[in-house]
Amino acid sequence: MARNTNRYIEDTTERVKSVAKSTANYEDSTILYDSQTHRTDITALYNIGKTYHLQDTIVLVLVHGNIKLQVNNKELTLSTRSCLYIPAYSIMRIMIKSMETQFFLYRFGEKAHTRSLNDLYMYNDRISAENVYYKKLSDKEFKYLKTHYDETVEGINYHDFTHRDIYVRSYNNILHIFLANILDISSEIKGDAISQQENIFRQFIELLNKYADKEREVQFYARQIGITPKYLSTITNTYSGKNTSTWIAEYVVTLAKQLMKEKRCKIQEVSVMLNFPSQSFFGRFFKRTVGISPKRYMMTELN
Repeated sequence: MARNTNRYIEDTTERVKSVAKSTANYEDSTILYDSQTHRTDITALYNIGKTYHLQDTIVLVLVHGNIKLQVNNKELTLSTRSCLYIPAYSIMRIMIKSMETQFFLYRFGEKAHTRSLNDLYMYNDRISAENVYYKKLSDKEFKYLKTHYDETVEGINYHDFTHRDIYVRSYNNILHIFLANILDISSEIKGDAISQQENIFRQFIELLNKYADKEREVQFYARQIGITPKYLSTITNTYSGKNTSTWIAEYVVTLAKQLMKEKRCKIQEVSVMLNFPSQSFFGRFFKRTVGISPKRYMMTELN
């Protein structure tokens, strides 16, 4: 009997490079891919109905067609000339797409994304479902993005550059500035910005994005950063208005909801995938965070 594999696919740069026939990429930090140049459908990268745990930040521009997808438990429908910004460590699944779909896609590894945010003194909350940004582009905005994409591809593929890394870094920064403006991406942190505390908060978010499906104890994250759990909770409250335990619980529940939306993914399987000791333990955790049991959620929200 074939083993039932419902766990989401860990979507790494290596996976994309092995699937894509041709890409423009700079080291392992910036990859660009499109249907017009390479004549390949988006399903070559992301199969319909499969759930992907993205490891990189993705900017998808739909040139033509329609795509219906879920990102962090949020359903979205993209139409011609729409732009979608998907933060790293998000959960994504393409549900439906039109026959003729054309697109271009930026993919930024952690190194490239963090470097641009630091260059621009920006902060980006990457894990909240509310922070998936999308927009129907005006003609002027679309033309600008397409020109930027083409020029970035040209620069990445021009191997005789003495300082190609500076070229790519500059174009990445320009894109982040443009997206922050047209998508109204907030770069502010609540409270007074104290450099050391801000860096600690960012470290916590990075760790949470990586380990939340395995670790749910505040002590784990505090220990990784090298501070006390109480101090970590003080910082998360200062910068977000939520304590550390709430951050952890909400992210784990976001993962659980997305997994439960797969029809073959049962509550028992979700509890195993998210490293809970038992289904009943997972049920109590879910109900305490959401207010209803996983079974009730599946009956009322997914049917």
